[in-house]
Amino acid sequence: MEFNLNEDDFVLFTAGQLSKRKNHEVVIKALAAIENKNVKLLICGLGELESYLRELIAELGLENRVTLAGYRNDVIEQLHAADLFCVSFFTRRSSCGSNGINGYRITYCMFKHSWKYRLN
Repeated sequence: MEFNLNEDDFVLFTAGQLSKRKNHEVVIKALAAIENKNVKLLICGLGELESYLRELIAELGLENRVTLAGYRNDVIEQLHAADLFCVSFFTRRSSCGSNGINGYRITYCMFKHSWKYRLN
């Protein structure tokens, strides 16, 4: 992997549009609660919340632990190189779409953040 990651880093990975519905904010805030500085987060995707997420990352002091990688043609390769696949989105549907299917297929763990249990 690129993105200035070290061999001993534990890499969380997620991909998707940077939008309220995809709720990348909850994963970023969860990372802030993890004291181990070797736990890093890689987010692939573009969207209207990119500026907000960059501000949140800076506010939480996570500039060295979170990478917003933008649009990537190699998402599957990045997924395979990561240690943990994270999904956190608001939905009223039971399906978790192709993100969840791809993550499940390679047996990475993932979590679904229900719209009923929003974290402030």
